Amino acid sequence: MNEINSFIASNPDKIVAFQKMVEILSKEGNLCRAAVNDLGITAIENWEKQKGIKLHDLLKTHPEQRSHEINKIIGHFKSCMKENLWSDLKIKKNLQIIRQTFETIFEIN
Repeated sequence: MNEINSFIASNPDKIVAFQKMVEILSKEGNLCRAAVNDLGITAIENWEKQKGIKLHDLLKTHPEQRSHEINKIIGHFKSCMKENLWSDLKIKKNLQIIRQTFETIFEIN
């Protein structure tokens, strides 16, 4: 978790994007910010375990590969939201926010 936090904290734009996502998701899910942050960290950790690499390694890959892996990370977010009984409409809306956030974090235009 410290590696994930330090990766996001490595750039002010990444910090702002992640904080904005947490704020929006907390309002949408009627959850405290800490719960949404935990959901995000869990999704990222699940992806790291599945891939066997760390989040910061993703920036070293080509943009096409980064985009593909972002889709997988977003899939983990979707699973976490379903486990927390979010409605399909809320999930769909929030997956767009999550995608925009991760495109900023991973420098995909």
